[in-house]
Amino acid sequence: PYVVTGDFSVDPGVTLTIQAGVVVKFYSNTRLILNGTLDSQGIAGSLIYFTDIRDDGPAGDTNGDGSATIPAPGWWNGIYVADGGAGTLEFCIIRYAGLGSPYSNLYKTGTGLLTVRNSTITRSNDYGVFIEASLAMHEISGNTVANNGSNGIRLDSAGGNVAVWGNIVQNNGLIYSSDGIYILNTSPSVESNNVTGSTAYGVGVYGTGVPTSFIMNTINGNNSGSVYMDASVSGTAVASNNTIAGPLFIGGGGITTNTNWLGAFVYYITGSISVDPGVTLQITPGCVVKFAQSRGMYVAGTLDARASSGSEIYFTDFRDDAIGGDSNGDGIATAPASGWWDNIYID
Repeated sequence: PYVVTGDFSVDPGVTLTIQAGVVVKFYSNTRLILNGTLDSQGIAGSLIYFTDIRDDGPAGDTNGDGSATIPAPGWWNGIYVADGGAGTLEFCIIRYAGLGSPYSNLYKTGTGLLTVRNSTITRSNDYGVFIEASLAMHEISGNTVANNGSNGIRLDSAGGNVAVWGNIVQNNGLIYSSDGIYILNTSPSVESNNVTGSTAYGVGVYGTGVPTSFIMNTINGNNSGSVYMDASVSGTAVASNNTIAGPLFIGGGGITTNTNWLGAFVYYITGSISVDPGVTLQITPGCVVKFAQSRGMYVAGTLDARASSGSEIYFTDFRDDAIGGDSNGDGIATAPASGWWDNIYID
C-alpha cells in the first residue's frame, strides 16, 4: 500500500493517476489536496481504497500492531479538491475521514469537474460527499453513500450542473441529526436515488435554487420524513414517479417566486407560510394541504386553487386521515378537530 504520512498535494497542471487495486492509507490528521487532477479509476473486483492506516481490511496490517488498533471515523482529513482542481473516482472506497474542516470524506469547491461513480463513501465523521461554492459540472452517480456522521451528500451553493443519480444513500447522520441528501442554494438533478435510514429527512431542499429534476427516487424509512422543502423552494417539481413515504414537509417562511404545488402529494405545512406581493401560488387539482397546529397561510400575492368535482383541493388538519391518508403515521391515535390550524388569510 501507499502510506500518506503528511498532507500530500497535487500541483496545478499535474495529474496523479492511481491504478486499479491500489490501497492508499493515511496517518491521522493528513489529507490529499488536489490543485491539479486526480485520475483514480478502479474496476469491479479491483477497487481503489483511501482509508485509515489502522484499517487492516485492504492490504493487511500496515501499521504492524495486529488487532491493537482499529479504524474509526474522523481519523484523517479526507480528499480535498480545491478551486481549479479536478477528480475522477470510479470503483473507489473512501472511508474513516472527516477530521477537521471541511469535515468530509470527499470535498470539492470552485472550478474544475468532479466525477464520482460506482464508489463507496462511508464512515466519515461528518459529511460523505460535500460540494460547496462551485459552478462547475459534477456527477455523483451509482455510489453507495452510507453510515456517515452527517449528510451523505451535501450540496451548498453548488450551481445548476450537479447530477445526483442512481445512488444508494442510507443510514447517514449517525453522529449529527442530518438529511441523507442536503441541498442548499443549489439546482441539481436528483434522479433514481434510494434514500433511507437518515436521522433527519431523506432529502432536504433549502434556501434558493429549485432542483432541475426530481424523478424516480425511492425515499422512505427516514426519521423525520422523506422530503423537506423550505417554503421558498416548495415549487420543486417532485414527479409522481417518485416513491415517497408520507407527505412533503414544507417549512415556514415566504414564497417569493411563482410556485406550483402538485396534486400527486400531500403538502404538510410545518410552519406558517406567506405568499409575497406579486407572487402566485398555484395549487393543482387533487392536492391535499395539511397544517400543523396553529399554522396558517397568509396571502399578500395570489392564491390560485381551482379544482373540479372529483378532484378537489383540501386544506385540513394534519391529523385528518380521511383525506390523503395517515400523514402523521399514528393510526387512529389522534383525530382532527376544529381550531387545530390557523386559517388562510388573504390580505
